[in-house]
Amino acid sequence: MYSIFLLMLEDPKDESKFEKLYRDYEKRVFAIAYHYTGDIYDSEEIAQTVFFRVAKNIHKIDAENPFGAKSYIYTITKNAALSLLVKKKNAPILTESPEGFAERGTELGDEIEFKDEFDRVLHCIKRLPTIYKDVMILFYLNELKIKEIASALDMNESTVKTHLRRGRKLLMKKLEEEQTK
Repeated sequence: MYSIFLLMLEDPKDESKFEKLYRDYEKRVFAIAYHYTGDIYDSEEIAQTVFFRVAKNIHKIDAENPFGAKSYIYTITKNAALSLLVKKKNAPILTESPEGFAERGTELGDEIEFKDEFDRVLHCIKRLPTIYKDVMILFYLNELKIKEIASALDMNESTVKTHLRRGRKLLMKKLEEEQTK
């Protein structure tokens, strides 16, 4: 697939820029995509979509500015993953930001510890009353803004903020109770 992307580029400078971006971000893009989908094949499809878009828009990317390129590629990856999940209509709950996941590294012990802690928090969120649980999942896990949540749940923004505040309090209480068990 890499060769096909290079064929899309006419300028040798663009080819060189694409090769650098591909080399630097290929594994991270796959990791982020896998994080969202939990499926190897979907992750590969997302990675292909991401690098197709990178090749198509190579002239807009400054490969020498690592923050700009990184942000651009991570945003494309996240959006491609979310688009695929919406198409499949089986979206799993999203966890942390893609940057955090990609930068954390691949040390198995850290992965297991993180997953255990996340599962514990998620279990407690799922036990919250529905009015708090829905808002918490949309805000923290799906990273929607308060205005988007209000629109999606047909609530006032102030109501969403109140549910978030109360939901956090209840979540902390449940986590403390679970920790003392």
